[in-house]
Amino acid sequence: ERDIKPKDVSPPFPVYIYENDYTTSLIYDPDVAYKLHTTYRIVGGLFGIVPKESTSRANTLPMILLPEAVRYGIEEKILEPYDQGTEAIQKEFVLHPPNKHVTPLTSINKGIPMKEINVNTLCDNVKYEVFKDLMKKKFYITTGLKFGCDYLVYENDPLVVHAKYMVYIVEGKISTPRISALLRLATTVHKTILMATYDETKKQTTYITLNYVSTKQEEAKIRKERAHYCYCQKRYNGELMVKCNNESCPTRWFHKACLEHAPEDTTWICQECKEL
Repeated sequence: ERDIKPKDVSPPFPVYIYENDYTTSLIYDPDVAYKLHTTYRIVGGLFGIVPKESTSRANTLPMILLPEAVRYGIEEKILEPYDQGTEAIQKEFVLHPPNKHVTPLTSINKGIPMKEINVNTLCDNVKYEVFKDLMKKKFYITTGLKFGCDYLVYENDPLVVHAKYMVYIVEGKISTPRISALLRLATTVHKTILMATYDETKKQTTYITLNYVSTKQEEAKIRKERAHYCYCQKRYNGELMVKCNNESCPTRWFHKACLEHAPEDTTWICQECKEL
């Protein structure tokens, strides 16, 4: 177990693109991955698997980037595309643990720079324009696949905070039931919906934020369902609850099934309060 200070590396950084699948772009160097994340807000997902002898359960390098992030990096002179075709290079790997949590696999071979690449083929143009606009606004962006949206957008480092926005890119009409379903999902995961459109003629990106406005009764129900009760510290799920008659009780509500003796009246006091 050891901590290694990242090396100071300078762009353009090599990104290895599979020649037969432009949607797969990988970063092998841990110093480059660190620099992209901390300096340029280009966030990827760890794609590798730790060796069998490792005790770590975290994924490792290589880091896979969104196609939009690769296109953005190339256009901004942050990334330089390298050919990752199986015939182009012989991939060799070496263990290189930068800290006790991650044991990445680092490529020794430098690969072959791609002389020509049409960045427009890397991803959908509308999605890219939205992605680029959000990057210019200093957000962090990751894939929204987990929540069924295009992107998750963070106001700060994703390692520190949760995503604030779920971004949906709208091309054409969207039905009211679909909007309602999205709002309910966003409310459940504590995020705001950001509907994004891009006008090819005006070269302009427009956003609309959507929030679910509930009634006081619904808000109270949501708070009740999210709260934790009883000795077991589980949520309320509709079962019978018993209230401690001590107004200062830190727990106050208990599942009747968790109590050894069910109270017979409303003057019941929990065991903790009796011992005070």
